[in-house]
Amino acid sequence: MKPDSDELLGKLTFSSPISELMRVLFFYSLQYVVLEKKKKYHIFRQEDIVAFLHKSEKDTSISKLFLFAEKGANTRTNLPSRMKNSERMLCITAEKETYITTFEEVKYRCGEDEDFPLWWNIPLPLLTMKDHKVILNAKAQESFSLEDFSLKRVSDALQREDRLLEINADENEKRVFYFEPLLADIYLIDEVTSDLSAAEDMVWWAAVGKAWAQKMRRDGYEIHQVDGIQPSPIDLLGADDYLTCVWDEKILGYLCFKKMKEASK
Repeated sequence: MKPDSDELLGKLTFSSPISELMRVLFFYSLQYVVLEKKKKYHIFRQEDIVAFLHKSEKDTSISKLFLFAEKGANTRTNLPSRMKNSERMLCITAEKETYITTFEEVKYRCGEDEDFPLWWNIPLPLLTMKDHKVILNAKAQESFSLEDFSLKRVSDALQREDRLLEINADENEKRVFYFEPLLADIYLIDEVTSDLSAAEDMVWWAAVGKAWAQKMRRDGYEIHQVDGIQPSPIDLLGADDYLTCVWDEKILGYLCFKKMKEASK
């Protein structure tokens, strides 16, 4: 049976055996893992981990791998000097967080930007801009394509009063995102496609109802609105009929109408 990807990540912690770490790296086709504890970061290649296992001669815990790096490191981190910012890697923290990130984000978290918040990898999609680049946190990278959030698109959206970004997913589908400011230049990405679609649908049918009511009045009908309750006999006295007004399976009220005069010309 194929393992569940979320379950694999959720179970991997500093206390997990290194064999489980290798399993996750192979499952996600990742070459690197980042271990973080108390703002100290160490990056390992698959070859480094295999060499450590060979030296240890047993399947030890991931925490021992971090301690091994600590003994041989005099700096806060051992970031490679040559690596693409887009390189995907696994990140495991001593605080029991495990997620897939990029080398660019790791550099920020390592201290190249001290203003980068520690809560950056909360399980909500976040976005920030720095040095003319758009940076997505791990959750945003899982949910969205970085190509959709280009620098120009995001910059234009943030200059709008409503901070909305529209993306044409395909010929028949449009996705809309709202950037909610959280702190400084960090924004929560909220997809509001369904909300806006529902609002547009509501406005449309409100316009349809208004146009219909105006036509009925021109045709000589008197319209009486009854909110939220079944029309009483008094409401229906002399009325030709009534309509039940329903939205999202909820009865909002009723319209009673009666022919009063000849249609206006």
